[in-house]
Amino acid sequence: GKAAPCANVLSSIPGSSSLAFNFNQREAQLYFNQSVHAEPSTCPMCWWGLAYSHGPYLNQPYGIHPDDPAMGLAAAQQAAAVAAKVPELSPKERGLIGAMAVRFPQPPSQDPSAWAAAAARYVSALEALHAALPGGDDVDVAIFLAEAIMLTMCKRDGYHFYNSTTGLPYANTNRAEALLLGAIARTNSSATFHPYAPHLFIHLTEPSAPSNVSSSSVFQPVVPFGAGGAARGLPSAALLAQHLAATDNQHLLHMPGHTYLRVGRYADAWRQNQQVAHVADAHYLAHAQRPYAPAHNLAFGLYGACMAGMQKAALESSATLRGIYLAYPDRSDGPGPEMGFALEHTTRLRFGDFRGVVGLDPSTTLPRAWPYAHVLRSYANGSALLQLGRRAEAAAEYDHLQVSAANTSAWFAPLVKVARLALLANLQANALLNGTLSSAVATLEEAVDEQVSWAYDEPPKFHMPLRQCLGRLLLRADLPERAHAVFAA
Repeated sequence: GKAAPCANVLSSIPGSSSLAFNFNQREAQLYFNQSVHAEPSTCPMCWWGLAYSHGPYLNQPYGIHPDDPAMGLAAAQQAAAVAAKVPELSPKERGLIGAMAVRFPQPPSQDPSAWAAAAARYVSALEALHAALPGGDDVDVAIFLAEAIMLTMCKRDGYHFYNSTTGLPYANTNRAEALLLGAIARTNSSATFHPYAPHLFIHLTEPSAPSNVSSSSVFQPVVPFGAGGAARGLPSAALLAQHLAATDNQHLLHMPGHTYLRVGRYADAWRQNQQVAHVADAHYLAHAQRPYAPAHNLAFGLYGACMAGMQKAALESSATLRGIYLAYPDRSDGPGPEMGFALEHTTRLRFGDFRGVVGLDPSTTLPRAWPYAHVLRSYANGSALLQLGRRAEAAAEYDHLQVSAANTSAWFAPLVKVARLALLANLQANALLNGTLSSAVATLEEAVDEQVSWAYDEPPKFHMPLRQCLGRLLLRADLPERAHAVFAA
């Protein structure tokens, strides 16, 4: 009815809230475009929703598309113009529309500093609205405010919710956590469930200890999971898995996997991504809709399967991912084809299928240059050839890796370093390249130091924790005390 236009657009438009809170902004834009075409002059909250769907989110803090700043600002301005003609709006709706008006850089810009200034204005506007509403605890506004605060700590290279040296949360992190915990407590029943609060809470907690504890040595043990770690996200993971089980909210269904991977529930991480989120991705595609980051879900499940020792599941997932990148070599969702194409090589290596590793190469030509994929292939091939007794060929693969490494972009340099050192240590441990067990240990320690210095990312950028390899090598070198320290770390 026209008397009370779109009292809550996020619940009145079927599917739009799921899409927006699912990080599937492109499909959300389609829904909100339909709504503004249906009521262009009577539904200011429809325009608000369209603006929101063109705005930044945690994984894209500066927007997705070059047109987003201009399109988002235009929709926000239209929301304000229509709101001025609709007297029935509530103070909450007017406040949300007013906050949206300052959420985008003005004039529209893709400059990160312009986005940062707009993000600060948006936080201030939502703080004022949150305090002004009765009780000061409106759930929707609290969640949007928490999201806005978190966005001020996000950059293209990831989340920055914790001090990288001490591992301690920033004041804004604590503020966002309090808002989300309050919202979750008030919306955790079937009748009131709000999926965005647990989604955001998992992102807020997943980078916390142990990954952000300073670890300058391969032998330094990390802080165990506990009240201050990623395990805080387990209740949120359970809420998403429970309340959305019968839906196709594929990214929200994927999110529990983030927490499961962080706390060592590796089989659950695979199950949540492969048997739940991946199925929902297929449903999207079957209905000509665009799922959010389907390759990411596959890669996430693959890592969980590898860590859980689920060989059949891991090999199937890696082969599927390889097939996707062969068919669609220009898709960008993480880990991306340059990182993801060779994961079948590393997966077969992980499970000791050395003939399978080497046999993958001859029949397949990469559809794009992808130099880091060549690096991973050489790392896996060289390691497998050593196990097959083909020592000269293994040494030649190290030379091939060096050539490919010279062609990779600077972004891949840390990953290349780890792959190169891992293969080099393997060769040294087998008395190649004038190597010995002691030189192999030193080389692999350097690789581990590099790997543990990386900023948090899920799934991890390399296919396995090299501390496992180092511990095994130390046992072979008859250094059990050092091996124990490495395995404990």
